[in-house]
Amino acid sequence: MKQVIKQREDIVFYLIMYPLTSIHDDAYRKSKSIVCAKDNNERLKRLELAYDKKPVPDPECETTAIDVNMQVASDIGVFSTPTVFAGDGRRLNIQLTAESLISEITGGK
Repeated sequence: MKQVIKQREDIVFYLIMYPLTSIHDDAYRKSKSIVCAKDNNERLKRLELAYDKKPVPDPECETTAIDVNMQVASDIGVFSTPTVFAGDGRRLNIQLTAESLISEITGGK
């Protein structure tokens, strides 16, 4: 995603926290911490910490957002990450490279 954003400022990603609790013991708590962060900069910082396998602060709020995300994912058949959907709702079953994402999202433009 970072490579896509560097190349195309007109492409936006919406990240929805979907912790894979069956393979990552602390994913649920980390997801809540990210969602509860005070602003987008702090959310991004915590997301990067999680990706880098560094300590993520405890959540500062109570939220059901993660539970809702997990239920919706189950309802629509999402069981792994990353799962990418285009703006028109299509699930993209492509190799996740910057070039393939840009091509699929833009129709090759």
